[in-house]
Amino acid sequence: MSLARTLAWINIRYGWRIFFWAGSLALLAALLDAVPLFNLLGYDFSFAMGLCTALAGVDIGHGTVANGRRAGRALSPLRATGEAIVATWAVLVIPLLLSLANALRVRNCNLQAGLAFFALLPVCTGAYAAGSGAVVASFVRGRGGRVAALALPFLSVAWALWRLYRDPAVFAFDPLAGYFPGPIYDEALRPPVRLVWYRLANATWLTAAIATTDWLCRGSTEAQRQPARDLLKPRLALVVLLFAGSLAWYEARGVLGFHTRRADLAKILPRETRSEHFVLRSDRATESDADIALAMQDLEFRYFQLQKLLGVEPRLPVRVYRFPSASVKKDAVGAATTLFARPWSSEIFVQADHFPAQRLRHELAHVFASAFGDRLFGV
Repeated sequence: MSLARTLAWINIRYGWRIFFWAGSLALLAALLDAVPLFNLLGYDFSFAMGLCTALAGVDIGHGTVANGRRAGRALSPLRATGEAIVATWAVLVIPLLLSLANALRVRNCNLQAGLAFFALLPVCTGAYAAGSGAVVASFVRGRGGRVAALALPFLSVAWALWRLYRDPAVFAFDPLAGYFPGPIYDEALRPPVRLVWYRLANATWLTAAIATTDWLCRGSTEAQRQPARDLLKPRLALVVLLFAGSLAWYEARGVLGFHTRRADLAKILPRETRSEHFVLRSDRATESDADIALAMQDLEFRYFQLQKLLGVEPRLPVRVYRFPSASVKKDAVGAATTLFARPWSSEIFVQADHFPAQRLRHELAHVFASAFGDRLFGV
């Protein structure tokens, strides 16, 4: 097959947008290869590529359905999604090769972890994005469909940022934005097991959306609703099964660790101790009541110091989460040795420390600053 015929074949199936995204992703990879931390195949490179891949995937997914419709090709949602995923993965080949080749210039100490991150971030994001774009195109025609598809990554990132603001954890998982691990002080970052679980959940959610689209559209591009007699067909049973699986993944998000809520922290730190200004949650199995009583006295003393020094008081009560170790804190909220505060919600996250805690007043000062800081973050 000649080059011209190959290009024409690609254009018929996907449109010229696939060439745009292939060039854009290759250019991005080349630029990242010249930036420290991003210039080797690892988390940083994969995260940046994943964000751009989300846009490319939804656009390619939409283009696959739209071009098939214009060409008179009767594409089922499953086939359209499959073609879109293959095309999205294809445009990731050059960026991967460029990053691998850059290892000749910049030493990569853990290529296996880099390949795993590339698979779990841009590759998995590309598959989810391509399927999402194809589903949108199945229901929304014309330019509105493309706009709706391209809006998905922005909405997804906005939702992830809102969860970072609202929930206690400093890490975030998102189908299109990928994975943000929180404070990165360890350059030897490795893919966590929870990211694998999350991507399996994404696969279930996407499959449920495709099966639903197939049931509603009857495998055509006309989006004709099924007659009532088809409600008993196995196709609907598959939709129900996949939605049940999706719900199960969602309900297990706290247990599997890809979405930590305050209710999850209450299970990890079941003991609650109250004082005049504080609510302290801790682990009963690792610290005695005497240890916690001493910690509460330390907190009240630091509170008195800051109140006299700053002349203000924060919103009460101040909630303190005292984890038994840095590793438990890292697993629960995404920060290990790093202590941190959330001034806008009057919360502090620490681990058990020798009395008196040296860094406690620093974190508590952040909470006090919310009394005169900005309204959004209290800083």
